[in-house]
Amino acid sequence: MRKTALAAAVVATAALTTVHAQDVKTLLDAANAAMGSVQSVTYSGTGTNASFGQAYAPGGAWPTFKITSYDVALSYTDNTMRVQIERTNPAGPVRGGGGLPLFGAGNPQTLDQRLNNRTAWNVNTNPAPGADPNAPQQAGLTGRQLEFWTSPHGVLEAAGADVNKPSVAGRVISFTMFGTPVKATIGADNLVSKVEYRTDQPVVGDTLTETTYSQYKQFGKAKFPTHIVTVQGGFPILDITVTKVEINGIMNSVPIPQSVQASFAANPPPARNAAVPPAPQTVTTTKVADGVYYLTGGTHHSMLVEFSDYCVLFETPNNDTRTTALLDAVKKTLPNKPLRYVVNSHNHFDHLGGVRAAMAEGITIITAAANKPYYEQIAKMPHTIVPDLLAKSPKTPTVEAVTAKRVLSDATQTLEIYPLPTDHTSTMLVGYLPKSKILFEVDVFNAPAANAPAVQAAQANPVTVAFYNQIQTMKLDVNQILPGHGPRMVTMNDLRAAIGKANATN
Repeated sequence: MRKTALAAAVVATAALTTVHAQDVKTLLDAANAAMGSVQSVTYSGTGTNASFGQAYAPGGAWPTFKITSYDVALSYTDNTMRVQIERTNPAGPVRGGGGLPLFGAGNPQTLDQRLNNRTAWNVNTNPAPGADPNAPQQAGLTGRQLEFWTSPHGVLEAAGADVNKPSVAGRVISFTMFGTPVKATIGADNLVSKVEYRTDQPVVGDTLTETTYSQYKQFGKAKFPTHIVTVQGGFPILDITVTKVEINGIMNSVPIPQSVQASFAANPPPARNAAVPPAPQTVTTTKVADGVYYLTGGTHHSMLVEFSDYCVLFETPNNDTRTTALLDAVKKTLPNKPLRYVVNSHNHFDHLGGVRAAMAEGITIITAAANKPYYEQIAKMPHTIVPDLLAKSPKTPTVEAVTAKRVLSDATQTLEIYPLPTDHTSTMLVGYLPKSKILFEVDVFNAPAANAPAVQAAQANPVTVAFYNQIQTMKLDVNQILPGHGPRMVTMNDLRAAIGKANATN
């Protein structure tokens, strides 16, 4: 009896699987017939795009660039993509990060992003003399592949691949690609109307990316949307009105540059459905004054301050991996001093990305008052796709708010923490050490190379100009500046040169 029931269950499961596959095929066949046969497509338009995680205020919308030219070339036969963007500042006040405001020779800005199967890279359209214009983007490979395969016609091919294990519910086809669950909605007109997927983001965890395709028009033998909108983390990140489309035309190839090939040979991409491994971290600890250490390496830097019986780390950027390396460096540098505080400079995700790791260690977070409720919310956000340290060891964080000048002081050291008004963010904090006349800042002055020429005042970054003026207003006696970005420590003379005041003395 049990064998008979088991056999019946197996037959029923096999029949259900067959029907399921037929349902997927039926819906895909209808969509492909409506969308048309596309081996390649080039399209262009204008619109806006935004910088994810770079909101002016905590929990606010991403700051937006104006796109004056948006050109995309997709080849489904070669599995290649080229996205070229020319963008400039939006109309009106410019607030927020992510490269805004564009100024001087950098306005407008040109981006050139490329993909060839399992290889992703960017092309610098204005490289320094003798510099390689091609920059591998292995860390962004999965994101770029998702962008390619969730395009209007690409998603139909991806949904039809058995390796992605597609299933259907109503007019929604679900499948998994590059370890990422994807859903494609087919409208009543059999055209792809929406594609959505969730990925891990270090700050907000399981993050929905949703692209809607609408206002389809006939171009040759295929249909293509003329309005494309992508929302990520609840706010628009791309909004394009398409003005020109060519289906199955002659496309320029997207060959992989030799330097990029060499880089990927040394660091091959992961298997198709495997996550991209974290980049290796190097933390270089430099003592710059008594009890003051500059922790550098990679793209983001931090400052460690020693007190009599504890220490303070200013900035835990990027993600768990970077912050874990920083915490290890703190323990090696000051093995007998517990890390009592982490000071967070501001709410942008690249500088906030390691705060959850600090929370998991039970370290008190000091941040601007407006950030406190947002950070307490961040501590509760689900991280199920890639569980981080706080997800594995949940804790209720201690977040202390700075509304005005905050001073940490004992007999050996004083650290003054100041709110800094800036268009970059509404929640900026800087750290000043009066004993050593050192200022730690992030994003308001990105240190140039040592041999960089002085700029003309008219081409200076307005955020940096405002920062210089605020130092004067606060009457801070600064000798040395430790920047959160850049190749080196700098001085006030470097700051003056960066804003066209090279001959100024104050």
